[in-house]
Amino acid sequence: MRMRKIRNKIHFLFSDPFMLFSTIFPLIYLAIFLLIPLALPLSELLKSNPMRIAELVFQNPRYVSTKPIGNVISIRNVVFGGSNITLILLSGVSYGSIINSFIVATITMVVSTAVGTLIAIVLTLYDFPGRRFLQVLAMLPLFAAPFASGYVVRKFFDWRYGLLSYMIDNVLGIPVRIGLEGLAGVVIAQILGLYVIVYLNVSAAIANIDYTLIEQAQNLGSSTFRVLKDVVLPLALPGIATGASLTFILSLEDIANPIVFGEDRLISYEIFRSFQDPTTGARSPAALLMTVIVVLVSAIIFILIRGYVSLKSYASIGRGAKPLKPFKLSRIGTAIVYLFLLPFLLFSSIPQIGVFVLAFSSRWYSALPEGFTSDNFVSMLTDPIVSTAIRNSLLYSITALGIILVISILIAYSSTRARGAISYILDTLATIPVAIPGIAIASGFFLLFTTPPFKNSVFDPVVYSPGIAITIAYTIRRMPFMVRAIYAGLQQIPTSLEEAAINLGASRFLAIATVILPAIAINIFGGAITTFVYCISETSVGVMLGGLKGVSIGHAAPITFVMQNYLETPQGTQIVGALGAVLIVLQLIAVTISTFLLKGYSVFGVR
Repeated sequence: MRMRKIRNKIHFLFSDPFMLFSTIFPLIYLAIFLLIPLALPLSELLKSNPMRIAELVFQNPRYVSTKPIGNVISIRNVVFGGSNITLILLSGVSYGSIINSFIVATITMVVSTAVGTLIAIVLTLYDFPGRRFLQVLAMLPLFAAPFASGYVVRKFFDWRYGLLSYMIDNVLGIPVRIGLEGLAGVVIAQILGLYVIVYLNVSAAIANIDYTLIEQAQNLGSSTFRVLKDVVLPLALPGIATGASLTFILSLEDIANPIVFGEDRLISYEIFRSFQDPTTGARSPAALLMTVIVVLVSAIIFILIRGYVSLKSYASIGRGAKPLKPFKLSRIGTAIVYLFLLPFLLFSSIPQIGVFVLAFSSRWYSALPEGFTSDNFVSMLTDPIVSTAIRNSLLYSITALGIILVISILIAYSSTRARGAISYILDTLATIPVAIPGIAIASGFFLLFTTPPFKNSVFDPVVYSPGIAITIAYTIRRMPFMVRAIYAGLQQIPTSLEEAAINLGASRFLAIATVILPAIAINIFGGAITTFVYCISETSVGVMLGGLKGVSIGHAAPITFVMQNYLETPQGTQIVGALGAVLIVLQLIAVTISTFLLKGYSVFGVR
């Protein structure tokens, strides 16, 4: 019986040219531009002596050290501004780049998961005055500006000219200054930006719980706490696991915050540093090994979580199920929320608010910004380097969006209509870039296009322009956004519609073009907006491939590379703020439209 089903699926696949094309073409594209680039670092490593390289790397204290360097926190008396003050400096302990990365990612994951889960429980499970406002505040960290957001965090915690120390020392008159730098700065910046990933996933999981289960528990005499412990949390575990795993991976791949805080003792920075002298056309053995490490770790986590979420049997809203009805929060509970949760949410929105302050300030050297101006936005358009970067990003993103649209339609259609092992593999390949660090994809693309048959061709980012490599990398990095949107739309369209068109004489291609695609136009539009905006704000690929030909008049770098390049230059910081503000607004518009059009569609969930 099973063999008959397999034969029927194979016959269906090969009997229809369009079905065959919609399966084979995306597989070939993903094999060439996803699997091969991810395999190349390992291949290059194996050409050398991998065991010897691993031995040298793991014995090098720069990468792995059993002797900690530095202190998590140091307290000392210093003279600042002519006064004696107590300086409390959080910097972090270093155990070498590799161990540091996993420690930072673990701390970020644990804290973000705890904070995001707690906020999701409070804002999803309970009803109280001002709940909607707090939900909006909790979403703000989702809208981040590469480099600009990290700069604001660093500026806020600068013990010399930061706002926090200014408030403590100058306003309150307490001779204490608090500073944040190095690994500690990276951790705090990541937590402020990534807890929202956990919040979104856990909120979605809780909102999808069948309320009859909660009612039954209450009818059996369970207290609210026991309902939370025995019903809600177990059913929300897939969302918690998904959010935690994505947070770990995003922390591991983060390159913007280490650059902002000048923290080079992390894997992401080590790989980034190997791109700063690309003329040899080769990566250092240590960088190759670390690339392989992050790819393997990320892929394993993704596969495990995807398997766990798909196999985990938990009750969610379906036909006949009752939607979640939030509990009424008592006055004491409401007071606790506004006493503790509101201040934290306001604090976590500092990076986003600070980016706009930076964008509209004439100068921000001391604790408080100076002047108010819109000239930074004018400079953003008139500066030849920046305006070229904007044009490049628009070109790369629009081109990538067109490619993504075509391939995503094919993948989503094949996955929903020709279910089976091949379709599952195709859907997995299209989704896994969410969990693959951009630094690994950038490394793989550099190796792919600087070796035969692409070496010295128009694809070579060193000999010619990195534009083609960046565009194709965008298609891989951001394809999951579009695939999930179209997939969600196709699941709602009965196959009888296209079958009716085919029975009336239309080809499958014509039936899809005239019946199916117009029916899911809203899904396509919502996915396209999100995909385009996140292409423009792509960081890892931009900063690692974008500067291979340098930055001068007529350069080929995208916005994110120029933001990194301008961050510490005179007046450049304000331009970075203006670019960051524009990116935040674009993200806000994209998410708002997508949420309105694609109700219930989750960008960050692994499904």
